[in-house]
Amino acid sequence: MMVAARENDCQFIWHAHAPVGRQAGLKHETVDALRDKKDIPGLEDDEAAVVNYGQEFFRTRKVSQDTFDAALAQFGVLGLTELTNLMGCYSMLAFNVNAFGVELPEDSPEKPLPV
Repeated sequence: MMVAARENDCQFIWHAHAPVGRQAGLKHETVDALRDKKDIPGLEDDEAAVVNYGQEFFRTRKVSQDTFDAALAQFGVLGLTELTNLMGCYSMLAFNVNAFGVELPEDSPEKPLPV
């Protein structure tokens, strides 16, 4: 959700999910680097598979065989299919939220995405 929000410059989805990601155990440095589109050192293999797959897919509209294989090894066919569909779903939501100018909650603890 956070990769889809970041890659689609969707402030609302980012602000809805970044705090939850932090609470779920993502390192603050990871969330901040993702927000700022910086390299993210020290990712666990499953985190790297999600981030690399999502960033490559959103930026090029396809994924390389190496990126696909890494994600497939982490999640299997069903898991990778679900990840792909989830990213697509959140991309569609981002289009709608961005098009309709949905406002950010006033009490969001997150810094805005640099867009």
